[in-house]
Amino acid sequence: MVEEQKDTRQKLLDAAENLFADNGLEAVSIRDIATAAEVNVAAVNYHFQGKDNLYVEVLRQVMKRKQSRYVEALNQEMAQGSFDLEYLLRTFYRSHFEDTLKHRSGGNFLKLLVREVHHGSTVSIPLMKEFIFPMWEHLAGAIMKAVPALSEDQIHWIIGSLHGQLIHFTMRWHKSQCSCPHDTAPQTVQALFPSLADDVDTYIDRAVDHITRFSVAGIEAMAAGAPSKEGTR
Repeated sequence: MVEEQKDTRQKLLDAAENLFADNGLEAVSIRDIATAAEVNVAAVNYHFQGKDNLYVEVLRQVMKRKQSRYVEALNQEMAQGSFDLEYLLRTFYRSHFEDTLKHRSGGNFLKLLVREVHHGSTVSIPLMKEFIFPMWEHLAGAIMKAVPALSEDQIHWIIGSLHGQLIHFTMRWHKSQCSCPHDTAPQTVQALFPSLADDVDTYIDRAVDHITRFSVAGIEAMAAGAPSKEGTR
């Protein structure tokens, strides 16, 4: 009986994750979730005491899973004792793109994160502090080891820039490839940002190469003390 309840709970989490990622919290009903999970509609209230609590648990699930994958990938690299900046960023970007563009669960994480950052509520803030912020602090520490000349202030701007590029190029692919009926986003994205490639593997190769070279050049310029336009006025 206990195992059956765990199975039902996980079915609800998995079904709700896909629905929330694609449609957002408000557009998804309890009945939608129960139908997708193939369980009784009363199961949502039984296991989660409502849709809002289920949504919080979905966020916890995707963030915890992403943190685990990310830390594992970065630890494997750092265990080699090499802190070459280009290799560090290239490995980081490839790990991210492989996860978010080729796996449903990785894509769900980014879709939900973007929704929370731009349209969400404060419910996700404790979860971000628990799972997401440590990921970026981990990366910041690795970059500081690779480029010791960077200041604490600079590394915060760098992490923000890396994060922005990841979201842009990931969501650009997801939106351009979306086959959702009544959604004009694919045509808009394709018109504004022509795809870098027709298949996902080529897209990942080109995106990783571009962002890595772009980021390395910028980081090295900051470390060398290259003046900004504001500083030269």
